[in-house]
Amino acid sequence: MDRSNHKSEIINHKSTAFSLLALVAMSAAAARAIADENFGTGRHFVQAINDGCIMAGSAEHVAGNNFMKYYDGYKWKDYYSDLKNFTGCTVRFKDKKPGDYWLLPGASRDDGSPWKYALNKWDGTTFTDLKGNLIGFSGNRVDIVRWGSCGHWLIAGAANYYSKPKLNKYDGTTWTDLSSHIADQNYGITKMLYSGTYWLIVGNGGWVKKYDGAATWTNVSTGWGVGQGLDIDALGWNGSYWLAGNWQGKVGRYDGATWTDLSSAAGFTSGKCVFGINWSPTLNYWLVGSEGNPAMLKEYDGASWTSVSEWSTSWRINTIDWTGTTFVIGYYDASDGYKCKIASYDGTTLIQGVKVVPEPGGITLVVCAAIAGLIRLLWNRKKG
Repeated sequence: MDRSNHKSEIINHKSTAFSLLALVAMSAAAARAIADENFGTGRHFVQAINDGCIMAGSAEHVAGNNFMKYYDGYKWKDYYSDLKNFTGCTVRFKDKKPGDYWLLPGASRDDGSPWKYALNKWDGTTFTDLKGNLIGFSGNRVDIVRWGSCGHWLIAGAANYYSKPKLNKYDGTTWTDLSSHIADQNYGITKMLYSGTYWLIVGNGGWVKKYDGAATWTNVSTGWGVGQGLDIDALGWNGSYWLAGNWQGKVGRYDGATWTDLSSAAGFTSGKCVFGINWSPTLNYWLVGSEGNPAMLKEYDGASWTSVSEWSTSWRINTIDWTGTTFVIGYYDASDGYKCKIASYDGTTLIQGVKVVPEPGGITLVVCAAIAGLIRLLWNRKKG
């Protein structure tokens, strides 16, 4: 074999490899771009599962602004028109069974009687109407669904602020009505989460109950306080203890036995509605946000509170989620016509929008595959 030709061929391969590497670098830069989204006016709830799995749904009826927008790491798409039996309903607090499907709850505004309600299952392709499976929800709302690692869903709802809460359990096959276990409460459910050992279910009026997922219910409201205005509007779990917040700026910590009032240290004064709470196991602190005027965004490491100074006081927070690499924050902008928007905060950088992560089969993966093939070719030529 002519060594000069072989050398020339290798140089050409190296040139091609360099070009492909440059293309990868360019596509990687594009992957760090921002996918912003303006959800129109009203309030919305964002549910971020990971960087490439974020969903936003309208929480209030605003003329022409009912939506359910899904972000796949590459683009946003509105699926509201594909929902089954959702007419007159907004998409409320949704959740996803890891690696499987979403449940999407629906409810009409707080001004109708009887209330409209809806529930869909979505596997990413097909929407299935589950409304007919709900037990005891007729004339009520479906506000919240939550998946528990114990292997079942809880689906909650109520008619309005002063109401007997409704609660169903669903394991993917069987539906069970749990409403009798919370019938002693006269306020609707606002949040519920599974700790890995038990559910914590909280409501308007400040009531709190633990549920072991089987048969045992325990009222643990004492220490938080019960009554009008003591609603729990935000709830998070970090593996060791719970953090809760409410619309009067109250913040409490619950270790499974005792409540500790953190309101003074947190500094969310009355009217600073604490609606967003989530924990980052990577950053090892909570991110807590308020809707009040001025709005606030703070880090809490279990001992001290630190304000995120870049956060605008006009960005009023509704939800906060941790995706595994960043916090995703749903808010509405009082300085821009109260438009609903989304932001990301990774502990260092605050950006408008969310990080773009190319979806499977995107250019980055294709180019990487091409380079891998070229490397194998060069290696085989070298051995030959």
